[in-house]
Amino acid sequence: MIDAEKALNDQLDVLRLLLQIEGRNDIGRGRSPQEGVIPGSEDEVIRRAFEPANIKELKRTLEINELQTRVYGNNIKPDLKLIASAGVAAVERTYPRE
Repeated sequence: MIDAEKALNDQLDVLRLLLQIEGRNDIGRGRSPQEGVIPGSEDEVIRRAFEPANIKELKRTLEINELQTRVYGNNIKPDLKLIASAGVAAVERTYPRE
């Protein structure tokens, strides 16, 4: 719990620097997690942790991250373009049209 509070305070400091906010109490914090025993049995807690809504959201996030990885991977590849031109050149002023 102490490590989590320290990490939160560190992130709040970074946020204050980015937003250029002075003072310590300008950014509101959410409520702290409740201390004590988690209600329910171990099996019930595990079941709630792996509810389909959570898994669907995580799978969707994973798909988006994989797509972004492919897109960014394609952006770092070299771009190859071929530019060609053609013309007709003759020594004489008249060009035979046969």
